[in-house]
Amino acid sequence: MNREQWLAGIEAKCEPVGECLEWQGRFQLGGKTPVIYVPAGMIPGLCQGSHSARGVMWFLDKGERNQAGTVLRAKCKNFACISLDHMVVFTRAEAPKEQSARGEFSTAKRNAAAINRARAMPTKLSVDLAREIRQRPESSRDLAPVYGVSSGTITAVRRGALWPEAANGSSVFNWRP
Repeated sequence: MNREQWLAGIEAKCEPVGECLEWQGRFQLGGKTPVIYVPAGMIPGLCQGSHSARGVMWFLDKGERNQAGTVLRAKCKNFACISLDHMVVFTRAEAPKEQSARGEFSTAKRNAAAINRARAMPTKLSVDLAREIRQRPESSRDLAPVYGVSSGTITAVRRGALWPEAANGSSVFNWRP
């Protein structure tokens, strides 16, 4: 296949959205990088395997790969866009700064989302079950299979490290583990 046939084949897997050319094929495991499979010997200069669709488009347009230590990004900030007009070359040192400007390193948002996911998960124990565990005389090993938790969890409940019992009239503001 020649250059024009490859470009036509790649563009057939894309859909024009506004000024962008959005890739409709598969993406890398993280979900942000469009990926295309290149068979052995089909494009001289590229080895067999999965390649970034942007990198293949760049190679077919320029006739050479982007330089070592550089990253191709879409300046439109659309992760699915592989339009040649939208491609920008960044060095590896500039790439994190650009990602930060995009908001990809927004740790406050990521941390809040992780906390919300953890809080939304169902728990095996409740306050009532924790009280019941504290009152039962059996060993932690014997109680663990009954409640479907580890013996360490039973011990932590009895110690007050998990599901602590609040004293009457106590405030959440003076509570300490």
